[in-house]
Amino acid sequence: MNRVYVQTNDADRNEVIAFERSDAGRLAQLGRYETGGRGTGKPHLASQSSVVLTGDGAWLLVANAGSDEVSLFAVEPNGLRLAGRVASGGSDPTSVAVHGDLVYVLNNGTPSVNGFRLDGGALAPVEGSERALSAEADPAQIAFNPDGSTLVVTERGTPRYRLTRYASVDRQTRVPPKNYLRRLRRHQPRPLTAAEANALHDANRGER
Repeated sequence: MNRVYVQTNDADRNEVIAFERSDAGRLAQLGRYETGGRGTGKPHLASQSSVVLTGDGAWLLVANAGSDEVSLFAVEPNGLRLAGRVASGGSDPTSVAVHGDLVYVLNNGTPSVNGFRLDGGALAPVEGSERALSAEADPAQIAFNPDGSTLVVTERGTPRYRLTRYASVDRQTRVPPKNYLRRLRRHQPRPLTAAEANALHDANRGER
């Protein structure tokens, strides 16, 4: 299936709008599907990955920032089917990361990450997976590295040029260790000087 999914972020009734994409790149609306939750009502969420597909394309996850929930849809030939929703573990969830059956949700209102298992068509919280971020983090996106061993969270509010937080994921428990903040501080690169930042900006001008 060659589809595109977006969410409305409606404050009263959040929806996912699905589009079929032709070989020529044209989009045709397939349908609108209620998430069962609410958005913030803003024109867009200031984040990335609020709507994500699992690696096999069988499931779609959507962050409902207004009702502090994550919705799970089954991807079917004729559209989407709401399979359920679960509390995000914090407030204002804005980004979701998936690797295999492991799901992590990033909460912006109470800066934190929370883990879930996708099993049998439902999301179940992973005990002990919650990790708090700094109060001023203003986090925007969460993602796994390709092999699923590391979670990366971008922080817009911390006074660093490099706004990236690393947390190693234990392969047996699949939960970030509690000492990841200490590891971060030990490996945190030094801030760039103004001259270095300007040179980097000029070298990458126009790239996205």
